[in-house]
Amino acid sequence: MAGTNPESRHPYDPTAEHSFPDDRANAVYEFVTSDPEIQAYLRAQNVNAVSRKGYNDHGKQHIQIVRNHALRLYELLKQSQARFNGAGDQGLEEADESVILILAATLHDVGHVVHRDDHTYYSIPLAADILDRVLTDFYDTEAAVRVKAEVLHAILCHHTAEEPLTTEAGIIRVADALDMERGRSRIPYEEGGRDINTISSQAIEQVGLHRGDESSVSVEIQMNSAAGVYQVDELLKAKLDGSGLEPYVSIVAVNTNTSEGLVERIELWRPLWPEPGARASRRSCTVREITHVVESRWTQPSITELSWAHTHGRPWYELATHAPLELKSFPGRPSVALSRTITTILE
Repeated sequence: MAGTNPESRHPYDPTAEHSFPDDRANAVYEFVTSDPEIQAYLRAQNVNAVSRKGYNDHGKQHIQIVRNHALRLYELLKQSQARFNGAGDQGLEEADESVILILAATLHDVGHVVHRDDHTYYSIPLAADILDRVLTDFYDTEAAVRVKAEVLHAILCHHTAEEPLTTEAGIIRVADALDMERGRSRIPYEEGGRDINTISSQAIEQVGLHRGDESSVSVEIQMNSAAGVYQVDELLKAKLDGSGLEPYVSIVAVNTNTSEGLVERIELWRPLWPEPGARASRRSCTVREITHVVESRWTQPSITELSWAHTHGRPWYELATHAPLELKSFPGRPSVALSRTITTILE
């Protein structure tokens, strides 16, 4: 999954044992990795992104890395009993969750063939046409429409301007940001590109995903200079924020280029609750315990919340200081991502 070698860490292996039903996923995986039209699109995507705009790789290698990251995230979250609602909400099967991830990861950047700017929105009609052809080989009409809907939602929401409404979409969003190793910026760097994205990407040596001691997923980022922190702060954390994966993920940066050869470990993100897969009880989890999350990660106070705070002369988030946390305790309506995450944690 490295930028320089996408097969070096946790590549998806269709022959391996997985924590999810994989027969259908493996068939779709084989199809998309060998289909001539899809492969042609992946090659064409880099013309606007790299050749014309001097941006980082958005072609075949990037897609392979994102797909590997997405399936690795999925594997780790399934092991932690995380809830996946995309396929389920559509009345689809558990086996369709990984299919959605494979297709969305493969097609999320296809809009680059039109333009780098607003490529997310151009990806939707192009991916829809491809999906119409692909899905007929695996599903009847009803199921194909529903899988297509979830794939398009995940594609759209890999862009930070759109809010993921499913765990599957949140995975695609985060997996896209995890392609940050120096190999991704190789072409623009060699051609003289020296913008902050290129320089900071050059500082990232390796990105690894594994089960953490206090999180379902630990993202460990090895970097050779502090410039790599930009990739984490401005790109990865921005996409993790609001993805719905916040309670399950921790991020640690390891700076190997320090004085006296010491290795510096910097914790950049802690999961919402430390125990992997934990669910807080309704009696023990209070509004105060969620305060910092509401304040700093998901949403700003609504007009209703500010009005409530002014009336009662208290901070806007102290809606029921020691009362059990219930969504109805919020006088305003929290974002969909916040509601979904709180509900998942409390169950």
